[in-house]
Amino acid sequence: MFDVTVDGETERVDWAVCPPVGPVVVRLAERGVAVTVSPTGPDR
Repeated sequence: MFDVTVDGETERVDWAVCPPVGPVVVRLAERGVAVTVSPTGPDR
């Protein structure tokens, strides 16, 4: 589990076991902080 905090806005990310293989993307927009993973590999 980890938290991303930007200007007092926090997004908590908690993967049950581990995140999917791929880049973790942190986006900051007017609606807040978003953390996503774009899976890569054969199951894509």
